[in-house]
Amino acid sequence: MKLIDTNILIYSAELPYRTLLLPLVTDSNNVVSVVSHIETLGF
Repeated sequence: MKLIDTNILIYSAELPYRTLLLPLVTDSNNVVSVVSHIETLGF
């Protein structure tokens, strides 16, 4: 299990990083904190 940071969530939406980071973000074993979730929504 990995805790995903806000920057990883934001960069996973950008085209140059999508193929590298999207599998990490969509893995059901990884988690996102409530704070990171809120920060990403604010972006």
